[in-house]
Amino acid sequence: MPSIEPAAAEAGIRDGSTAGLSGGPVPAEAAQREMDRLRAALTVAERRLADVQVAAGLCSWYATAGGDPVQFSAEAWQVLGLEPARGPIDTATIRQHVHPDDLPMLRADRARVHAGEARVTSRFRFRGDDGIERWLESRVTQVPALDGQPGGLVGTVSDVSDSMHTQQDLERHRRKLEELVVSRTVQLAQASERAEAAGRAKSAFLAHTSHEIRTPLNVIVSLSHLIQRGSADPAQVARVQAVEQAARHLSSIIDDLLDLARADGSHLALRSRPLRPATVLDEVATMLRPQATARGLQIRVEPTALHDGVRLRGDAARLRQALLNAGRWAVGASADGPLCLRVRVGATVQGRVALRLEVDLPAAAPQFDPDADADLASLRRLANLMDGDCGLDLLPGGGCRCWFSALLDTDPDIDTVVLPDVHDTASLLRQRHAGRRVLVAEDDEVNQLVMVELLSDVGLQVDVAVDGQQALDRAAGRVPYALVVLDLRMPRLDGLATARAMRAMTALDAIPIVAITANAFEEDRAACRAAGMNDFLPKPIDVERLYELLLHWLDRSPVGTVVPAMPAPAVVARPPVGLDERMQPLFGLEGVDALGGLGSVGGKIEVYRRLLGVFVGTHDGDGAAMRQLVQVGDVETACRLAHRLRGSSATLGLIDIETAAAALEGAIDSSDGEISLPLLVDSVDAALAHTVGQLRVALSG
Repeated sequence: MPSIEPAAAEAGIRDGSTAGLSGGPVPAEAAQREMDRLRAALTVAERRLADVQVAAGLCSWYATAGGDPVQFSAEAWQVLGLEPARGPIDTATIRQHVHPDDLPMLRADRARVHAGEARVTSRFRFRGDDGIERWLESRVTQVPALDGQPGGLVGTVSDVSDSMHTQQDLERHRRKLEELVVSRTVQLAQASERAEAAGRAKSAFLAHTSHEIRTPLNVIVSLSHLIQRGSADPAQVARVQAVEQAARHLSSIIDDLLDLARADGSHLALRSRPLRPATVLDEVATMLRPQATARGLQIRVEPTALHDGVRLRGDAARLRQALLNAGRWAVGASADGPLCLRVRVGATVQGRVALRLEVDLPAAAPQFDPDADADLASLRRLANLMDGDCGLDLLPGGGCRCWFSALLDTDPDIDTVVLPDVHDTASLLRQRHAGRRVLVAEDDEVNQLVMVELLSDVGLQVDVAVDGQQALDRAAGRVPYALVVLDLRMPRLDGLATARAMRAMTALDAIPIVAITANAFEEDRAACRAAGMNDFLPKPIDVERLYELLLHWLDRSPVGTVVPAMPAPAVVARPPVGLDERMQPLFGLEGVDALGGLGSVGGKIEVYRRLLGVFVGTHDGDGAAMRQLVQVGDVETACRLAHRLRGSSATLGLIDIETAAAALEGAIDSSDGEISLPLLVDSVDAALAHTVGQLRVALSG
């Protein structure tokens, strides 16, 4: 069918011609029919467009380039919520119903359109005649003039209330979530603060508890040390050495338990120190023999095949514990025959030596299951900690071998072959280092006298500084010191600050520095290492450990003059301490560990009694002094005084005073406002009054 333009066809019908029709002359009737068809098609198209706009929830509009008049499609009444009876919709009608806060934005958007922007989209609030506020979205674009028709603006308006309400709901939820996150963050911060406060309180408790636990062990070690010095019976000395080794091993286990409790975890740190594998074997054999003898078994130690070039560093306590676990399991799994302990050395790779420790059983073991046996579980954990493994091998001809491996560091500065036994350290100190000068920084008079006595006893010359600043001044002077011992808590300048200052001086950067403190946690050791200290010694002082550290670091000290060796004093057999009449008045005193205090001064009874007298004279008034300091708010000085009192009382075995002073010091350090400092000061004062009163009577005889 030939096509026809509706406007042209209509013009031809009006003037009675067929102009505007294509395809040649057409009768007027045919042209009319074509026009009717086109009008019908246009009506259908308009209806379909209206249906689409209704379905889309939008209406359309047209305006001249000037913006007026505005012609809206029929759907506008429904979309805008306006009553048709109000008459035509114009610009004034729109402005009347738009939310006042949105009018400036609409004016700005209209200016953008007139400025030539291709398409502008606006969202605004519109309240219809039905009273409902809707969110409308308007999209406007310019149309050019065509075929003599003027250009103008065309646009659509759609109801986007649902999407806007959804967006607003999401925004409200987002704000609520943000508020909730902030609230929970505050709650977590508060919980964290409470946990930290509880951790500080627990740390203080553990610090106090550690001394309580170590007190009986200190008695065992000290008494063993004294018996060995006063006994000429080799069999008795051997038995007492076994007791001392067991007590020292138990002390290391307690240290691990306290570290674990403080860290709230299962991680154990390795300590790297010079060690002799042969000594580890001997110590474990000594501890296993009573259990093995009770079962009719023998314990043998195979000679160690370590050559002179092997120098090792590692954690002897971990090695000892692992081998003890393996040995206990072997004793329980054996019915007869000897058990043989040995150590084998493997290859050295990147400065680390593979060590393998073994326990041979005479018969095949019934079961080797680390998941079911506590000793084997501990063995596996310790072996893994030392980068090793454990297992069980069957031996030709019967029997089996329980083993574990460990990687140890090598150190060219440490000669394992000549590392002395702990009981020979005092003699070696006199032979190698008598006459060398040592600086001790300690603010408590009792502990000063103890250190001077112990160090002078092995031939060392000792200078004492009463605080860190004095120690720094003396170390920087003309007198060369071979070693410096620093208490961590001192007035004016504490031990950590003193060590850092010394390391900053070229003349002092190589001097060995050893820290001494009443706190023995790993974090205290880490702080000492970070400050440049070489080693760490907890209070109360273990005499043998003190001598071991002195020997180790004086051997490596580049400072100081070594004088000819002094002969070791002759060993004089002494009566048992319990039979010495000078000690009798001190036994049985409430809150006094006389044996432990005596061990801290090397078993010298006269020195111990003299130091007790010094303590009575210097610390009797500490309770009143601390009470006054707390009353005026000077808790820092009160804490320092409590620390001094705690250290000297721990050295002398004055348990009640040490416990009360430690509780006060811990409460001040933790800054726990719920703990009454005046009550803790009263506790210190009461312990001082009671103990000092007993000591005055005991020392007067």
